[in-house]
Amino acid sequence: MGKGFFEVPLAINEPIKSYAPGTPERDEVLKQYKEYFDGSLEVPLYIGSDEITTSNTRNMSPPHDHKHVLGKYHLAEKSHVSLAIENAQLYMKLGESYRSLKKAKQSIEMYSKALDKELETGRKIQKDFLPHQIPHAPNCEIATYFHPALQLSGDFYDVFLLPDNRLGLVIADISGKGVGSALFMALLRSLIRVFLSRMEMAPPILNPLPICTRRKSMLSLII
Repeated sequence: MGKGFFEVPLAINEPIKSYAPGTPERDEVLKQYKEYFDGSLEVPLYIGSDEITTSNTRNMSPPHDHKHVLGKYHLAEKSHVSLAIENAQLYMKLGESYRSLKKAKQSIEMYSKALDKELETGRKIQKDFLPHQIPHAPNCEIATYFHPALQLSGDFYDVFLLPDNRLGLVIADISGKGVGSALFMALLRSLIRVFLSRMEMAPPILNPLPICTRRKSMLSLII
């Protein structure tokens, strides 16, 4: 056992009282008892936090003297019992609703985590569509940077070699964000790779070329 210092606090107990005849503590108890005995108590009903009194009361007496009345307590009427039952049923329904809401929240959180995981997988796949290495071009220095606004987007670029030592450069912006634009981007990227590798390159298109493929889908393409 390692060396250490232990200081156990000293217990401080209340003084022991005997309540023997003639002691101050006994006199104090008898004084309070006399006040309660000579007074008149009234015990209302409580439904929730509401205090309720009725005209239907019963007397309260000490067990050793049933003739002496210490006070009275109020008895519930039919309407009060019905209200208490309704409140209890409402409380049970609220508890069930809370449990259902909690369960739904857990399901949404699980679905959200699964969706985030799928989107992250899609982001990695989309990133793999982009060129990992930029082909070298004489007298040119090409640098790239890609940072989508969301996990998935329709923006992309591509750099590849063509016949006759020519360099193909594609910069595209598909309208919208999310999964739809990302799928369109993957399709278009594959089509560009296939067709541009089999055709003679026309003069470069320096101005953005808008291509409308379907309603609400617009592509700005620079080749």
